[in-house]
Amino acid sequence: MRQVVPVLLVVLGLGIPSRPAVAHGPLYRNEILFAVGTMPASATSKGLTLYGSYTLRFTRHIGWEVLGGMWFFSSRRDAGISLEDELSNNYDVQPTAECTLEALINSNLIFTPLRGDLLVLGDVEIGGEVFLNLGYAMGSFSNDRSASGLDAGLGVRLRLGHHTSVRLDLREYLFFHEGSHEHNFHLSVGLGLGF
Repeated sequence: MRQVVPVLLVVLGLGIPSRPAVAHGPLYRNEILFAVGTMPASATSKGLTLYGSYTLRFTRHIGWEVLGGMWFFSSRRDAGISLEDELSNNYDVQPTAECTLEALINSNLIFTPLRGDLLVLGDVEIGGEVFLNLGYAMGSFSNDRSASGLDAGLGVRLRLGHHTSVRLDLREYLFFHEGSHEHNFHLSVGLGLGF
């Protein structure tokens, strides 16, 4: 009987609802983001991206990135002998024309499943969140074509102050055009301004 009482107390304790979690940090209805990034998976070009967006939040967990835009400033990769030279010299094959993403616009739903505060060494409090995004994107490519597709990603935001935050975004853009598809992975770091 002595062993049953502690087990019974634990089982009953699990059934008692806990206090709801308190959502810390400010909730802004609007946020403007300015970011710089890169497309590290591109085999033929390297460069810098500039990204900007406007986000409207409905709740602490649901938001809408109403409009985002990215511009890709690229240069060709040069590793001594280019792939085009190797194909034409060794195999007598002319490569197909390169097609790189130059710009895009997007709109996403934002879901924030994790938010809270961390204590660093017991003294410094850092607020942040982890978010997921899914939406539509329209891209413009170097061969004068455009394609529509999907935008999916994961991000982390750390609050710097009452109205500012720093944000890391990992996004995958999947564009469809005439029966084919193209993946573009994008990594960016930005400054968010909430109001």
